[in-house]
Amino acid sequence: MTHAEPPPTRPGLATISLLKAYFDAGQDHLSMLMPFVLDVVTRYKDGFTAVHTKADLLLEHGLDIPEAVVRVLLHRAVGTDYLTHEAGLFFQKNAAPPPEDLRKDRKQLELDQGAIAAAFVAYARTVGQEIQGTDEALRLLVDFLDNNHVRLLLGGIQVDGSDASDRLTPRDTRLVASFICNACAQDEALRATLQRMLQGFVLYNALLLRDVSSAQRRFANLTVFFDTPFLFDALGLGDAPGTTAARETLEVLQTAKAKLAVFDVTIREVRRVLKVYSNALKSADGARSLRPTPLTRFFLTSRYTPADVEQCIALLEKNLRALGVVSRPTPDRVARLTLNERALAERLRADTDQEAITDRVMHDVDCVAGVLTLRGGNVADTWDRAMAVFATTSRLVVKNVRLWYSDSGERGIPPIIHVHTLQCLAWLKNPKQSTQLHLHQLVALCAAALRPSERIWRAFLAHLGRLQTSGELSSDEAVAMVASELTDHYLSEVPDGGEADSHTLREVVDRVRAKYSEEAARRVRLAEEAAIGEKEQRRQQELRVNSRVRAIASWVGNGTFCLLTMLVLYVTFYGVPSNAGFGSLKGIMSLAVGIVAIVLSACGSIKGTTVSDVRTGMVEWLNRRLQLWFLGNDGGREVQ
Repeated sequence: MTHAEPPPTRPGLATISLLKAYFDAGQDHLSMLMPFVLDVVTRYKDGFTAVHTKADLLLEHGLDIPEAVVRVLLHRAVGTDYLTHEAGLFFQKNAAPPPEDLRKDRKQLELDQGAIAAAFVAYARTVGQEIQGTDEALRLLVDFLDNNHVRLLLGGIQVDGSDASDRLTPRDTRLVASFICNACAQDEALRATLQRMLQGFVLYNALLLRDVSSAQRRFANLTVFFDTPFLFDALGLGDAPGTTAARETLEVLQTAKAKLAVFDVTIREVRRVLKVYSNALKSADGARSLRPTPLTRFFLTSRYTPADVEQCIALLEKNLRALGVVSRPTPDRVARLTLNERALAERLRADTDQEAITDRVMHDVDCVAGVLTLRGGNVADTWDRAMAVFATTSRLVVKNVRLWYSDSGERGIPPIIHVHTLQCLAWLKNPKQSTQLHLHQLVALCAAALRPSERIWRAFLAHLGRLQTSGELSSDEAVAMVASELTDHYLSEVPDGGEADSHTLREVVDRVRAKYSEEAARRVRLAEEAAIGEKEQRRQQELRVNSRVRAIASWVGNGTFCLLTMLVLYVTFYGVPSNAGFGSLKGIMSLAVGIVAIVLSACGSIKGTTVSDVRTGMVEWLNRRLQLWFLGNDGGREVQ
């Protein structure tokens, strides 16, 4: 009778967080595991074996440690006088202390993780979903991390999220991703707990059974050649979380002394892709025809023009150099080093749904062949001495290249690695350098998980085309729908199973339209309020200036009038001095005053103008001139 193989057991969240704490304290991989071993063996009353301890480590702490490693740990405990070893059995000594620190630390970590689970339950309710308790919430979180965070095995074929059994429904995936992006990223305590969980996962998968000292050495001789999608993120041509994660990856690799490069064949592919966007953005139909990639979303939501994309092409290599990434020529092929390239191309093509080998497939083959050529047939057993590697963000490409490499009978470090895996390897060499690295990477993964699937997106584009043909949408409206972030948000809520019916897609269009109308109305209201406020502010300013102008005009006009009046009176009563010649200043002033006196007398006799009228007219004339100077009007209207 054959027994079904039990499903793999994952470590508890408290366990992996404790591993992170022990690693931070500078312990090697055996010292990190010793507290867990002592916690188990102190419960034994009789003799026991490594088999018993292995089973209880799995049961109590979720640590699936090979029996040989457990035996080494037990013998180390014997050497420290905690245990004795007789007749193939281990016995506990009275001197063996229970690991109280482990139990205390674990209790606190469980409280922290209970808090994040409770927050997840509460968040789910706010978005109209229900989680059955904190245990279920933690299960969803662990499943999401297990499926979406690249897991490491230092040696052999990488096991990543794409190989894990999918324990989450698309609805659950979106819920966890939304919680991490919208709740954990905004709460410092939740963010810290999540960060410890992530780093613990990295340690558990990368260091549990390996030599920590080798992982902490700098890359002795490694040049990393990056793939096209990663370069777009690093150049800032993607969403903000992806750009942040990519640039932190470059920084942590540089700190680990890795050389950053890109093959010229990749440079040509980047230019070719950007040229496609430059041409497509020339028309609304071209923009709508673009594949729903992060690059498309960036160009459309950022309102890039063809000229903007052409500038990106012109500055490509300069911007890469600014990031520390240099262009290198793709080496000439050496048949004995590059293995069976045709077989690799066929394996990669089989997963592209294309009958012919595409430019993209040939690019990946060229990069893998370039790495193998640079290695010159040398085989390395650690990444520190791998010489060259092709780093990509495609899990499927990584899997296929590694399987091809293994099937070709090759050994040692494969010529390809996932960027996230490389990021974790570099982080392990200096964990205190980028404390937020894994969290930023997880947020980028969550943002990707919240995007609508390509199948849903294509159905939506077809629906927009029908609406445009029927005249219900204009070409500009269709492009606005494609470029709207609201569209992504609403489409991500459409179930990915089965066909997306036209009623559901029309509802998405209506919701985006309604939001746009609401936003437009809000902006009009704000503009009107701003205009009213500006008008009132202008009115108040004019009132203040007008008041000051009137005061100045009154002071100057009245003063001038008083002076003239005094002169007129002087001339009237005393006359012009006889010794004042007309060639002198005194004579000219006397003559002018006399003329003014005669004019005032004449006006008074003919029009009945009084002296007061003259003063008032003078003040008003001066007031109008000052208003024209300060306010730009002639003072002919009264400020309301």
